[in-house]
Amino acid sequence: MQPDFWQLVREDLNTHFGQYSQAGFHALLMYRIGVEGRRRSGLSGILLNTLYKASHIFVRNFYGIEIHATSTIGRRVRIAHQGPLVVHEFAAVGDDCILRNGVTIGAASGPYLEQAPTLGRSVDIGEKAAIIGKVTIGDFVKVGPHCVVMKSLPSGTTVCTQSPHVMHLASAAAQIPNHPTEGSEYARAP
Repeated sequence: MQPDFWQLVREDLNTHFGQYSQAGFHALLMYRIGVEGRRRSGLSGILLNTLYKASHIFVRNFYGIEIHATSTIGRRVRIAHQGPLVVHEFAAVGDDCILRNGVTIGAASGPYLEQAPTLGRSVDIGEKAAIIGKVTIGDFVKVGPHCVVMKSLPSGTTVCTQSPHVMHLASAAAQIPNHPTEGSEYARAP
């Protein structure tokens, strides 16, 4: 049996530690209102759709979070930090997922604009990661910060970016024209 609107809202609130003021809760409440408005007909559907459109603009412009009512968002999804976040209008996010700031769950460009990602259950996405295109992310997958995922990932995997390369200051300074390196008049203390 599918949970009703109020059950989903209570779960979303509990997932956000009971804090009504969290941006993630506001974004999911806005999404749930939009889904309920699409489901209903008559005056209640019109009122809910109007409320959804107004709250969608507010959440997008104030928090930078864009989630469309045409997306499929599971239960107990947590938007962990306030900040920009985009979920494509045809994307699917499974139950118990965690999305952090800067995450993009979107389509590739060109003729693939309607091909969006599908995330399984308990997927944990690090900040500023991007899941792009018609890919399927399995259950219990962890995507590290700043990753760009354009291939499907099987359940239980962890992906991360390469470690940064360390450059020595001397070699970096030598590559910059007119850099005040040691020994020049600009590097001397007054």
